[in-house]
Amino acid sequence: MSSHPYPVIESRLTTVRMASYLSAVRGDPDNALGLYLWNLKVSAAFYVDLSTAEVVLRNAVDSALQARFGKGRSWFDNVNLSNSSAEHLRAATGRAAAAGHNAHNDIVAQLSFGFWRSLLTRYYRATLWPVIRPVLLADPNRQAPRAEGIFQMVDELGYLRNRIAHHETIFRRDLPRQFQSLLSLTGSICMDTRRWVEDSSSVADLLAIKPTIH
Repeated sequence: MSSHPYPVIESRLTTVRMASYLSAVRGDPDNALGLYLWNLKVSAAFYVDLSTAEVVLRNAVDSALQARFGKGRSWFDNVNLSNSSAEHLRAATGRAAAAGHNAHNDIVAQLSFGFWRSLLTRYYRATLWPVIRPVLLADPNRQAPRAEGIFQMVDELGYLRNRIAHHETIFRRDLPRQFQSLLSLTGSICMDTRRWVEDSSSVADLLAIKPTIH
């Protein structure tokens, strides 16, 4: 039996938050705390790798679009943005301005994952996708990327990222598949970076010791 007083810890984490963990381990308090801790650790490990994937994606897409549409200005000033993309851009511009920065790179650094996801929607299929697609051809072992497949991959990774950011459960998700999606997305842009992420990641080690759930 654990020396940690479960009722006290549960009161701090809340009964509602711990309910899903207790249910997954058939009501065993010690195992619930163990699963909670594992969920935190694997979430932290994923967040590190997701952060790299996001930065690699945004830099590659931004560079390609700036080269094609920049013309002396930020590319997003020269393209017809959807309402969703425009809202993300306004928010990022506001954050950059509040920090006293308004250069292109400052705004790009403030743009959310949702902005880059929005660029992969059908709205841009005829305009931006032909420019974005070539930056996703680095992996010689995969088929040429289709817009729908890349969007689904980015969408799922974005959802996982948001759950992690809000301290939610991820232990019931297909994490091995999502880790492979993360590596695949990164490798589509740069195989060297994919190998670096995979070699330095602790996700696989944590997945190998996942507690038993029901």
